[in-house]
Amino acid sequence: MNACNRGYCTCFPDTVLGVRHSACCRLHDFNYEKQHISRWTADKRFFKCLKKHTFFLLAILMWSGVRAFGWFWWLKSKRSKSMSDKKVSNAILYQDELKDHFGETNENGEYLNHYLYQVRDDNTLVCWMCCDFEIVDGNEILLRGSCGDGIVYDLKTKTISIERG
Repeated sequence: MNACNRGYCTCFPDTVLGVRHSACCRLHDFNYEKQHISRWTADKRFFKCLKKHTFFLLAILMWSGVRAFGWFWWLKSKRSKSMSDKKVSNAILYQDELKDHFGETNENGEYLNHYLYQVRDDNTLVCWMCCDFEIVDGNEILLRGSCGDGIVYDLKTKTISIERG
């Protein structure tokens, strides 16, 4: 995927002024390769990660680059994916997006996505996964789970954990 250099950040250094942001690039490459989300979402998550882990102006520059030129790699991945007919066997989930998703309620305080989860009496929601997954926060992998494991969201503490299937 990386045509211009040997690092993760295609055509851009992995470290600038001592600040390493290659994990954001690695996650972005993963999202482009798997195409389990839209290109816009992959690029938006890339920018969000960069804002947390590098200089704001650099984040804008790198995000602008992927918006302007990323279509080439997106289409290249799409072609190779359709030729090999790969299925998504794992997923990268972003902790802050999971918390937002699990916490969505309507005006009556009912959880909007409750039909996707098992709601428990101990104030937790559990979502059972059908693929291997990693829950990440920027550069850091927080939790890893396997097919059949559940992501447990505690409604009181707003924390996420894994329940082994």
